[in-house]
Amino acid sequence: MNKKFYILIFISISSLLGKPNWIKDWEYAKNLASKQKKPILIDFYSETCYYCKVIEKETYQSNEFNKWKQKLILTIIDGDKNPQIANEFQIIGYPTIILLDYNGVEIGRIEGYFPKNQLLKQIEYYYNKKDIYKQLTNNIKNDPLNYYHYFQLALYYDKAKQWQNTEKYLLKALYYLSPKNLHYYHNKKNILYNLAVINTRQKNYIKAFSYWNALIAWLKKEDKDYPIAKYYRAFTLLYKNQTDTIEYIAFNSLSAKEKNIVIDDLKYAINHLPDSLEKEFAKKLLSEIKP
Repeated sequence: MNKKFYILIFISISSLLGKPNWIKDWEYAKNLASKQKKPILIDFYSETCYYCKVIEKETYQSNEFNKWKQKLILTIIDGDKNPQIANEFQIIGYPTIILLDYNGVEIGRIEGYFPKNQLLKQIEYYYNKKDIYKQLTNNIKNDPLNYYHYFQLALYYDKAKQWQNTEKYLLKALYYLSPKNLHYYHNKKNILYNLAVINTRQKNYIKAFSYWNALIAWLKKEDKDYPIAKYYRAFTLLYKNQTDTIEYIAFNSLSAKEKNIVIDDLKYAINHLPDSLEKEFAKKLLSEIKP
């Protein structure tokens, strides 16, 4: 074995020593975090990123970083090779380090290069905020009649992509929201709006329609969200027969009453929507369903 081959082996092994505890499989990392109830640190990098390599050598290979190998699920993702994951986390540059709790809810992010001591302080700071879920559930235990605590937990579950729990706690928030609340109108509107949006986003269109319907019944006509709710009520009716694999306009299968709702809602949306893209799409939908 010649000297050059020894050198190549040394370089290869050295490159592996930098992150021996790091996980590249995002799904596996999420499952491991959930099982071990540990926060996740994701290091988003690119092969062409100079400062990613500086952070690896300066911080990740330091003795001071060793303690985090036991406290965190260390995950490394090449954003260029995994654009779907990078887009999911809205990565706009490298390096980007994100800390998540064990349910996958973001605690904080560190964008760009920081020297070792500053970077370790930032990691420590976000790690100390890891018990978001525990804090939110304790708020409910300590003050079970306060709608706001249920609403905050619902938003947490939304970030964790646990949609059933999101809806469950939004409904609890609605139940505990008192008409005596100082901002009753806006708070109820906010809860109904979130219920409608979540089910629309998940393509639960029949249920989403009922929430958009409830929201429209609640809103004042002068409310800026009124035409938006009308637009989405029409949208959910038109697509209520869709499946996970096929989306199609179901206008001909609607009842006469439902057809009138769709046409009236779309016309109203076209005349009152502030967003030009939504307005154009409403026009397109109306042109497709009118005889």
